[in-house]
Amino acid sequence: MLTSDIALALSQFISSTRCKLSVLLLQNNLLKAKGFLQLATSLQSNSSLIQLNLSNNHIGSDSLEEQLNAFTQFSVVLSNTSSTITSLNLSKNGLEYVEVLEILASALEKNTTLKMLDLSENKLHDLGSKAISKFLESPSTSIQTLILSEAGIGDSGAIALSLALATNQSILKLYLQNNHLGQECGKILVEILSKNSTLELLELKGNQIDHSVMLRLHKLLHRNKEAKLQKEPSQLRKELYRLQYNETLTKEKMLVLEMETMKKGEAEARVRGAQSDNNQILNKYQSQKDELTSQLQAEETVSEDLTAKIKTLEGDLTKYRSESETQIQTLTQTVDQLLANKEQIDTDIKQKEDELDRIKNREEEELQLWKEEIADCKERGPVLEKNIASITQQLQEAQQRLKKLEDEFTDKKILEQIYSGIDYTSTPISSAPTSTRNSRPASAKQKSPKSTASSRKSSAKSKK
Repeated sequence: MLTSDIALALSQFISSTRCKLSVLLLQNNLLKAKGFLQLATSLQSNSSLIQLNLSNNHIGSDSLEEQLNAFTQFSVVLSNTSSTITSLNLSKNGLEYVEVLEILASALEKNTTLKMLDLSENKLHDLGSKAISKFLESPSTSIQTLILSEAGIGDSGAIALSLALATNQSILKLYLQNNHLGQECGKILVEILSKNSTLELLELKGNQIDHSVMLRLHKLLHRNKEAKLQKEPSQLRKELYRLQYNETLTKEKMLVLEMETMKKGEAEARVRGAQSDNNQILNKYQSQKDELTSQLQAEETVSEDLTAKIKTLEGDLTKYRSESETQIQTLTQTVDQLLANKEQIDTDIKQKEDELDRIKNREEEELQLWKEEIADCKERGPVLEKNIASITQQLQEAQQRLKKLEDEFTDKKILEQIYSGIDYTSTPISSAPTSTRNSRPASAKQKSPKSTASSRKSSAKSKK
C-alpha cells in the first residue's frame, strides 16, 4: 500500500523526461492530501499520462488547508492546455468541502481533454453538486461521462445538474444512482432534460422516483439516441460531399501543381542555361583579369627598371658635376700658370682653340643626339616627359658650359693682347706648363661628348 512517503519517489519518476507512463492506477492506497500534492506537482511536467485512478486514497481525511493546496496544484495540471488526461477517478476519497470542489470545477472549465470523471461515493451533497454543475455550463468542456452515484445529492443538487445539462452538448452518460432524488425532482428532470439533445444514459436507480417518470425520462433518452442515429448518416453524407468536393479541388490543384512543376522545370532549365552563360562570362573575365594582371606586373617591372635607370642617371650626373668641378679647378691652375708664362699661355691658347673646335663639334653632335633622344621621347608619350625635361636641362647646362668656355677663351685672347707688348726675352721659359699639361688629373680627362651622347642614346633606346 502506497503512502505519502512512497508517493514522493513515485512523483520523481513521473516528472522525469524518461517517463512515458500512460495509465496510472493508484486506487485503494493511503496517499491522502500530502501524497496527492506531491503527485500533482510531478504531473505538471508530464505529457504522457492518459488515465489516472486515485479512488479510495483518503484524500478528504486531511485538513481543509492541505486539501486546498493539493487541489490547487492539481488544477494546474487540468487547466494546462498540454494536459493529456482523459480519465480521472477520484471516488471514495471523502471529498466534502465546497471550496475544494469549486477549485476542481474551475479547472475543469478550462480543460478540453478529460472525457470521464468519477466523483462517486464522496460527500458532495447539494452544495458540492451545485459547485460541480458550474463546469458543465462551460462550452469548452469535453466530459462525456460523469459519475456522481452515492454522493448524497438531493433534489436541489440534481436540479442544478439538470439545468446545466439543458445547455450542455458533451455529456452522454450521467450516473446519479443511490442518491436522494424525489418524485418532484424527477418531474423537473423530465421537463428540463426535454431541452437536451445529447444525453443518452441517465442512471437513477436507488432514488425515490416512480416508474412513470422513469419511463418519460427513458423516452427522452431514446429520442436523443434516435436523433443521433439519424444525424450521423446525414453528417456522413455531408462529410462525403465535402470529401468529394475536396477531391475535386485536389485534382484541380494537382493539375495546377503539374503545370507549376512544368513551369518550374522550364525555369530551372533557363536558370541552368543562365548559370552556364554566367560561368562562361566569368571564365572570360577571369582570363582577361589574368592578362591585365600580367600586363600590370610587366608595367611594374618596367617602372622599376626606369626608376633604377633614373637613379643611375642621377649618379652619373653627380659624378659628372664632380668631374666638372675638378676640371674647373684644373683650368684655374692652368690660367695661373699662363699668367706666369706667356709663351705657355700662347701654346695653351692654341691648344684650347683646337680643343674648343673639337668641343664645339662634339657639342653639336651631342646636341643633335639630344634632339634625336627628345624626338624619341616625344614619340614614347607622356610617360617620358620627366626624362625629356631632365635631358633638356642637361642640354642647357651643356650650352652654358660651352658659353663659359668661349668666355674663358675670349678672356685668354684679351690676356694675349695685354701681354703682347711685354718682353719675354728676359723671362726664362719654364718647363712647368708642359709638365702641368701632362700632369692633369685623370678626372679631367672626360669622355668625348660623342661617346657620352652615344651612351645616353643607347640608354634612351633601352628605356624605350
